[in-house]
Amino acid sequence: MVLLKRIFGITILLFGLVFFAVGIVALSQPPTKEDESPVSTAIGITVVLGLIPFGFGTWLLKSARDQVRREKSGDLESVFYKMIHNGQTTIADFDFAVQNKITRQQAREFLEKKCLELGASADANDKGMVVYIFGE
Repeated sequence: MVLLKRIFGITILLFGLVFFAVGIVALSQPPTKEDESPVSTAIGITVVLGLIPFGFGTWLLKSARDQVRREKSGDLESVFYKMIHNGQTTIADFDFAVQNKITRQQAREFLEKKCLELGASADANDKGMVVYIFGE
């Protein structure tokens, strides 16, 4: 579903961008005698066929990105609680990042949030890894 949203969003965004460019080019052309209202036509093309699809495509792409973030966040929660349930009360930021295929900074932010929620503690070792202690 996310892939379809991305493909559709990019397609609509590009469609809007092309017609936006056509409208800008039409506005930059000098009017001829047979064209009575070239400006209003160009503005109509720009808005209807350019800006509206461009905005909708952008919204679709943002929606797909947010959906992926929500799904990833749910996955992190699931993995975290499985680790705690299985008796792993100390979690290193590096190990959590590798296990979840996220950056170390993202792992730290997530674990610090959980640390505050659950009243856990954090300790840095001599290698620079932060170890979060949940329970004891």
